[in-house]
Amino acid sequence: MSSLSPAALAIANRVEAVAADAMDGVPYEAAIDTLVREVQAGTLAGDVRDALLLMAGWIEESDDRGRFAVKVAILRDAAARL
Repeated sequence: MSSLSPAALAIANRVEAVAADAMDGVPYEAAIDTLVREVQAGTLAGDVRDALLLMAGWIEESDDRGRFAVKVAILRDAAARL
């Protein structure tokens, strides 16, 4: 994996924020759909995908109780769609 650009990280952070809100019951599907379409329209899809998978892995590794399983699933789903 190459070095991730600040632009790709910023988008990944936006996806993560939506996923975090989803843990509190906030509907997330439309926001994720919009972000995925935005990324697919540009040149950062691979980098954003890599950043999301890194985030998901880090969260999963530190979450021995599975409290963040919803967030991880959303991040992985968004990454798979890219």
